[in-house]
Amino acid sequence: MIRFFRLFILISIFSFENYYLVAQNQTKDTAAVNRIIIDRFLSAELIQDKNEEVKKLSGDVLMHQGDAFMFCDTAYLYGENKLVAIGRVVIKQGDSLHIFGDKLLYDGTTRIADMNGDEPVLVNGRQQLFAKNQMTYNLGTKIAKYSNSAMLDNGKTQLRSKNGIFEVNANIARFFQDVIVVDSAFSLKTDTLKFDTKNQIAFFEAPTRISQDSSKIYCEGGYYKTDENLALFYDNAQYQKDKQKATADTIRYDGNTKMTSLIGKAIFEETGKKATADVIRFDGINDLAFLEGNAYYESEKQKIKGDSIRYDNKKQVFASRGRSQYNEGALFLDADQMDSFGDTSIASGNVIYKDTSQHVAIVSDVLEYQKATEFFKAFGKKRPIFKSAIENDTLFLSADTLLSKKILKPKIDTSLSKMDSTKIEVKDSISVANISLKDSLQLNKNDSSALKKSEIILNDTLPKDTIRQLYAYKDVRIFKKDFQGRCDSLVYDSKDSLFQLFKNPILWTDTTTQMSADTINIRMKNNQLYQLDLYLAGLIVSTKNEQTFDQIKGATIHTFFKDGKIEYMDVKKSSESIYFIQDEAKAYVGPNKSNSDDMQLIFEKDSVKKIKMYGKVTGKISPMKKINPNDFKVTGFKWDLKNRIKSLEDLY
Repeated sequence: MIRFFRLFILISIFSFENYYLVAQNQTKDTAAVNRIIIDRFLSAELIQDKNEEVKKLSGDVLMHQGDAFMFCDTAYLYGENKLVAIGRVVIKQGDSLHIFGDKLLYDGTTRIADMNGDEPVLVNGRQQLFAKNQMTYNLGTKIAKYSNSAMLDNGKTQLRSKNGIFEVNANIARFFQDVIVVDSAFSLKTDTLKFDTKNQIAFFEAPTRISQDSSKIYCEGGYYKTDENLALFYDNAQYQKDKQKATADTIRYDGNTKMTSLIGKAIFEETGKKATADVIRFDGINDLAFLEGNAYYESEKQKIKGDSIRYDNKKQVFASRGRSQYNEGALFLDADQMDSFGDTSIASGNVIYKDTSQHVAIVSDVLEYQKATEFFKAFGKKRPIFKSAIENDTLFLSADTLLSKKILKPKIDTSLSKMDSTKIEVKDSISVANISLKDSLQLNKNDSSALKKSEIILNDTLPKDTIRQLYAYKDVRIFKKDFQGRCDSLVYDSKDSLFQLFKNPILWTDTTTQMSADTINIRMKNNQLYQLDLYLAGLIVSTKNEQTFDQIKGATIHTFFKDGKIEYMDVKKSSESIYFIQDEAKAYVGPNKSNSDDMQLIFEKDSVKKIKMYGKVTGKISPMKKINPNDFKVTGFKWDLKNRIKSLEDLY
């Protein structure tokens, strides 16, 4: 009897379903559209629940509504469009969406499915959304919601939150409250996050903290492309790794190339270091930094500026492009571009070098610099110029090549040898960095007298001082408002403030005076001219009309200055002088020609006040009317005004 009743109910249900299908085709009312169609079951019961009859279907139950199919072990159908499904519940919609759970409450009118269980799961392609206890899904809008925490797993990245929404049609998942993202490349925490499931992009829409190994990133907006391992962070973007900190308008990270980019008002700081630029890029694989646009780098020892800077942290080398500045202590370097190769750097293009401790500067096309010895070499198509502050004025010096370095200076004889630039051999900047006086400034061996009287004495047992020396060679030219000069080659000693001019040196100290010798020393003191020494065939010529010449000649002439004015002059060995005497009316009386072993001239207001002669003295005054001024010239006389440096333009 019971079997018959159940069979009757089963036949009645099928008859009812067939009748309803006919009615649906005829009327197509709303109720029919929302009707749940029963496709399969093993057994059925009709149960009276209060005033409502409930159909209970058991065993491999299959139902559908529109494009959605529902599977379960047991189903309770209330009316025609309300369902309770229990046991191994599955909702399948379309080709790719499946929802799994233990219990389903479904309203066919609203098409809202409330899936329950230990961990309801929504699967859409590669996306798997695991909810805790409960998940709501709207089959009409294809939107899933949860409010008791869930995790979205795409096989590579896991996204967790307390509540959220998954818009299947839009391929968008939204996560709210205690959002956590775990990826093989990083982990993330935020309160609001949007995830594009189609393109695999996570969008940060609230304050977000990202961790990767020992690095951390903070932002209030951005995105991460999980498939491409590419992230962009903006809105108060900040980066920190160990003692490194960085901020920028935008931070971009490429996990494949390990490239991190700080874009817009980029600032990078580390203990003792700081870098700023419009854009800063870090190559994590090769440990390189690229600063682009208004680039600036500062460490405890150096500062670098440029349009762009490339810095190799492993090798501690850099390349700067655009107008660039480099500062280390008292050293300042300015150029169109700079390249550092370990200990050696090259600056090129309108180079300006300054040493504020020595009050000197150099302008050149190219300058090679070696840090260990502070060696530099200045050269180029345009002759380099050396500048030194002297007596509230500037001394300018130019040559084909300028070299400078710090050396250990041995004690040397005060009389110096001739320096012939044709004998200087400069193989390259590295060899020059190890230059010594004896090796680099070879004596002219054809001049035996120079060798005898001016040989440089090198003795390693003598005390040594660390000093800076400047070497200038080939066509050296000097310009200062009150004196100018020329020679073939020159050495400047910063410790003694000493300029040494070699091979046909010549100086003009005012508009009427010329000095020449085999070697000339110019010694400075407190940035003022202190002593002027003429070695080997020293000659001083002065004239007011280029017809009569006052002349002083000696093997050595020492001129001493006080407050920039000549105080006295010592002429040593084989002294000769020719002086054209003038009367009170400034008319020429005649030349006074004198010879002595030594001679001293005392000056007052730039004029000779007294002359003292020592040793064997001879002298003669000749009447002006009976002489030809051209006959009164000392041995080796020369007047070379045409080669005088008259302006800065003549330095080139």
